[in-house]
Amino acid sequence: MKPYDSKGFIKLVATYQAMEKQRPKKPILHHFYENGEDYSYYRCPNNCSTYCQVEPSQKYCPHCGQKLSWEEE
Repeated sequence: MKPYDSKGFIKLVATYQAMEKQRPKKPILHHFYENGEDYSYYRCPNNCSTYCQVEPSQKYCPHCGQKLSWEEE
């Protein structure tokens, strides 16, 4: 019997990642300037997509499923 089972380890990592997505994380506020205008938007804290904008009405990221926390600290 092998002391290290790669399939079991992969399942363990996948389980851990799924559990981590259920822990609420605060979205990241981004600011940028374009044509003299100031814009801002929120991104998923996991940086799961090139363009992953989330709104305060969303409880989960639509791209990766990360639970979002919109509460002030």
